[in-house]
Amino acid sequence: MVGGVLTSPLEVVKTRLQGTYNKEGLANTQHRFGTRTVRALTHLHAEGGVRALYRGMVPHLVGVVPARALYFGTFSWSKRELGKQLELDPHGMLLNWLGGVAAGVVTITLTSPVWVVKTRLQLQVGNGKGSVAPGTGVRQYRSAWHCVTSMMRHEGPRAFFAGMSASYVGISESSIQFMLYEKFKSLIKQRRVRQCEEAWQLELQRRRRAHTAAAPFDHDADPELVQLSELARSAAASSIGAWETLGISSTAKLVASVLTYPHEVARTRLREERAKELYGGFVNCVRVVWRNEGLAGLYGGLAPHLLRVVPNAAIMFLTYEAVLSLFDPSSSATR
Repeated sequence: MVGGVLTSPLEVVKTRLQGTYNKEGLANTQHRFGTRTVRALTHLHAEGGVRALYRGMVPHLVGVVPARALYFGTFSWSKRELGKQLELDPHGMLLNWLGGVAAGVVTITLTSPVWVVKTRLQLQVGNGKGSVAPGTGVRQYRSAWHCVTSMMRHEGPRAFFAGMSASYVGISESSIQFMLYEKFKSLIKQRRVRQCEEAWQLELQRRRRAHTAAAPFDHDADPELVQLSELARSAAASSIGAWETLGISSTAKLVASVLTYPHEVARTRLREERAKELYGGFVNCVRVVWRNEGLAGLYGGLAPHLLRVVPNAAIMFLTYEAVLSLFDPSSSATR
């Protein structure tokens, strides 16, 4: 939640750069990859002051904690149940992918209205006091509640589930992220086991050389070797360190985000008020953006997106591992 507040300006800029109605303002900021975000922040502040940088914050704060809890809870439960039913490797990529898909479907379906309202608030231009944004024909909203009531009155309940097709496609991002994270974590644990086993073998050879044939060496009676052997056996079950968690979670999120980013742009476009008129469905939306704006359009807002989600993912997974350690103290016994 704190991370969401601190990175809200980046979230607003990202959404605006993804949207349709930024051609006259924010589109003029699309220079080099690094300066584009800074220029967009400056333009947004000039347009609506500090409040403009925090548009959509209320629905974000309302939805982020339940969404995260729902996702991680469903992910853990589905991994456990699917692993039992399908007899899959608990550390395998297939089970992690299936768990990510299940968690994504449940979370997206139940929390979609919150994110649609947030997107609408972030996309509006001006100070939010007019009834219609000039040159767009799109309504402006005075608050999150005004957005909800206005959408219900003018567009009906289906509007709160706009962009669901793109959101479901976006499940691939979370699935790839979790698959990579679990794979990296498994590799780290395998390396620990290998290091402990190598240390055990080296120490065993040293002790054997130090003993004569008349006084044979019993490695089962040596306390240091017994301890090394126990470390090797428990290394695979132990939690990974904080720095390791930060490193692999950041890498996993970065790779997954870049590979699947176009669905983010399509989702934002489909949540706009006139989306059906302009784009139709998900596939046609991607086609239209590609034809009219090219690769730059499909990756609009990538820089602020990465600046926001990569650190957030690192903090989220660090918290996730800490909670797992609390519920399974044995996992941190060898840290």
